Amino acid sequence: MPTYLKGEKGARYQLGRTLGSGVSCKVKLAKDDNNNRFAVKIMSKDIDFAELMSAELETLRQCAHDNVIGLVESGKGTQENSKKGDKSVHYIVLELAQGGELFDFIALGGRFPEPVTRLYAKQLCQALSYMHKKGVCHRDLKPENLMLDANYNLKVADFGFAAPTVGRDGKGKLTTQLGTASYMAPEIHLGKPYEGPAVDVLATGIILFVMMTQRPPFSQASHDDPHYRLLIGKRGDLFWSAHEEAEGEDIYSKEFKSLFEGMLAFNPKERLTMDQVLAHPWFSGPTKTLSDIKADFDQRKTVVDQEAHNAREEKRAARAQRGEAKGKVRRGIKLGDPAVRAQLREQWGLLEVKDFDIRSATQFFSSA
Repeated sequence: MPTYLKGEKGARYQLGRTLGSGVSCKVKLAKDDNNNRFAVKIMSKDIDFAELMSAELETLRQCAHDNVIGLVESGKGTQENSKKGDKSVHYIVLELAQGGELFDFIALGGRFPEPVTRLYAKQLCQALSYMHKKGVCHRDLKPENLMLDANYNLKVADFGFAAPTVGRDGKGKLTTQLGTASYMAPEIHLGKPYEGPAVDVLATGIILFVMMTQRPPFSQASHDDPHYRLLIGKRGDLFWSAHEEAEGEDIYSKEFKSLFEGMLAFNPKERLTMDQVLAHPWFSGPTKTLSDIKADFDQRKTVVDQEAHNAREEKRAARAQRGEAKGKVRRGIKLGDPAVRAQLREQWGLLEVKDFDIRSATQFFSSA
């Protein structure tokens, strides 16, 4: 039976498949009565996530920009299902980025040529410069949090970790250690107070490198990482030589190397600001337009969609297998049968299925 969300302002959305999920929320495809499509975040009931929701909403209301995902509405509504009943939920209705995650276009479609990287770097940096001027930093930038709309425009998304650039106390520093380790700035790894815009710049530099190469530049920006240590020690020549060898050719222009090193500086005081990034000579190079890349990105989108379809089919098959295994146990098949034990090990990923009473087996599978 279909599930609906009745919004605080009276709008009604039919909820479709799950687009993504995490500890704080589940994101559902949705459509309204006029068949307009949206992304709806159904928030976790855990009170600990109230601050995340508040931070996201505050940022989205402040930052109306072409390259920032748009807020449609939010509030407390009712999730309706004629079979399961109604329940009260907190929700956020967002513009639907129909293209999907930038990450998938890179991971499944291959690295971007430099003129394409420059197109998306400009869109990303302009959005972040706007946010920083509005007094907001993101703090969890990565390709998975950058979306593409139907025309392949970039949209910055997922503002659960956003914070004021002046800090929670207004003194200009933030202290919470959060984000994704491979995109975190060294000052966060070291547990030091940090400036939000500076950590956004460093993460953006890593994203630019990933777009250009389909690979990360290092494991993490810390003294413990041998590749980042080369940048700390001002041995960019060795850093780039290692990556040229890994790539099999030199794909890095002189201007890109200069920009990347400026964005990845160990000392945040020496790191470029977002406005300095946008003024860098690298941005004056050849840049593709959205119409230039449409055919290529249509092809990438086909690959991304097929992979998503395959993943959904695999999940359906896995659920069906688990249901079949439960049914066999409930029908009283003895687990002492080696063939049944082997099948259950394969289907459930168990290292060992020991002989035990059929009642406990039924209880085990019913509660899984």
